[in-house]
Amino acid sequence: MSRLPWDALARRTAPRGAVRALLAAALAAALVAAGASRGAARPRGRARATAAPAGAHAFPFGPSRLPVTGAGRAPFNATVGSFKPDDAIATLDAARANGLHLLIRLARNRRRFRNADGSFSLEKWKHEVDAYRGIDFAPYVADGTILGHYLFDEPHDPTNWNGKPVPYADIEAAAAYSKRLWPTMPAEIGSPPSFLLGGAPWRSLDLSFAQFSARKGDLRPWLRTEVEAARQQKLGLFLSLNVLEGGDLHGKMTPTQLETWGMTMAAEPEACGLFMWRYDSAYFHEPAIADAVASIATVTARRATPAPMCRGAGWPRGAR
Repeated sequence: MSRLPWDALARRTAPRGAVRALLAAALAAALVAAGASRGAARPRGRARATAAPAGAHAFPFGPSRLPVTGAGRAPFNATVGSFKPDDAIATLDAARANGLHLLIRLARNRRRFRNADGSFSLEKWKHEVDAYRGIDFAPYVADGTILGHYLFDEPHDPTNWNGKPVPYADIEAAAAYSKRLWPTMPAEIGSPPSFLLGGAPWRSLDLSFAQFSARKGDLRPWLRTEVEAARQQKLGLFLSLNVLEGGDLHGKMTPTQLETWGMTMAAEPEACGLFMWRYDSAYFHEPAIADAVASIATVTARRATPAPMCRGAGWPRGAR
């Protein structure tokens, strides 16, 4: 199993004790800066030799699709993002400079890796990933800028794949292919451990992803189920909140829902990080939402020690 680069993150942990008001103010500054223009692209292939990013917290926390460029991201220090091959090094260098840590999506649009009947195509997925084949991601994995390779999203949802979930064998094959190209980069799939349990044991897959919304009922039993399923499979677990469509009646989460659920998930000892779907300027600019985010950040700021599943300790590849 590849080691999630938590140690690199932990070395950059900011001093503890920041109060909610300061975090909320920092969030407001981050959201204003998020609209900054993207930097010029650098040649693809080789990574620039620069210092490791100075992340706000050791525990990855932030919304998906958070813009990489622009200063003042606190309290966010992580996102799920994508980039074109020619923009890869420039984007990763910008993330490193801004203390941002990424789950990277290389196959960016599922329409490009589905068969004519709408089912998943492993060969088409490989073709999408091959566009990045010559890029050296290893330095960014080593310093924690890259948290892992987000292979693709929601293989468990049959509505995405012509009525049938993606076969477990295809998920494992995608993870193995990623490892063949980038051996040190953890392989992550956008699916909860409760679904992935049917495909265990996994030889190449390292990380899972479980997203909560109000329609899933009580958070705590849901969370216990996913944590236990991840533990059984020896998979790391990223957690997420569907803040834009995961509230009551598929609406946006209220400040109370965001704060209550977010603080509970951030405090989960087995979690490798906490994401939110997805960055929306209007939503995160709401003062009550910014205050809720600041409350969650007081919990993530105290997370300095990863769960064993997040770093792969004790589970050499042959022992899984």
